[in-house]
Amino acid sequence: MVKIINITLKKEQYNITFDNGEELLVSAETIAEFFLYNGKELSLKDLAKIKEYEAQTKHFSYASNLLARRPYTSHEIREKLRKRCVNEEVIDLIVDKLKRLNLINDLRYALDKIQYLINVKKCSTRAIEQDLLRRGIHPYVIKDALAQSPRDERRELEILIPKLLKSYRNESLRRAYQKLKTKLYSLGFESDNIDEVLAKFNVEDYIDETENIKKALVKLEKKAKGDTKVLYNKLVIAGYPASLIRKLLEDYSYEN
Repeated sequence: MVKIINITLKKEQYNITFDNGEELLVSAETIAEFFLYNGKELSLKDLAKIKEYEAQTKHFSYASNLLARRPYTSHEIREKLRKRCVNEEVIDLIVDKLKRLNLINDLRYALDKIQYLINVKKCSTRAIEQDLLRRGIHPYVIKDALAQSPRDERRELEILIPKLLKSYRNESLRRAYQKLKTKLYSLGFESDNIDEVLAKFNVEDYIDETENIKKALVKLEKKAKGDTKVLYNKLVIAGYPASLIRKLLEDYSYEN
């Protein structure tokens, strides 16, 4: 048994001194939960419970402060607590309490995140799934959230493709097409949807390849030092068609 011989308030926490010389810093919540007062005797088992409860309170407060700043998934909160070397049993208790108080809600988090990724980042369904999985959200929760967030990926591609084509307007048609497909794949859009929507677009309406190859020739001329063979190879690598390159180089040779 140990006996409380002094309780002192220090910066919103209470410092408890026991007759064996041990000191323990606790919150007001712990004082009230265990009815602690000067002269009270505690078994070593009771003292262990108090320490465990205080640890929960301290780490719960830390997690609550994190969630007050921005949303986290239950997995992310667990990882934050693990970095503080919190016992797994204590982590389970804290996360369960946060869920009961609706401070953590993975479905709500997923629904909000999906809308952000669709409307701001223009991410595909596959990319969204990967993002949510990385945050530790259960696949069933992700499936439920996606079911509650209907979308038309083909329609999104119809809006996105013209914007991307503007970024490749100085490329050859072949290079622009390759870059466009690579970008759409990297965003996670389904290949069937990409091919179907791209088939509706005439890339020539967005890219003047004849004008672009003329500009490319001017840039490459100094590096090639007038060598038409070098110019030809560089323009082929840039994705321009052989027939257009030959026509341009014929005019170039005639002018020089």
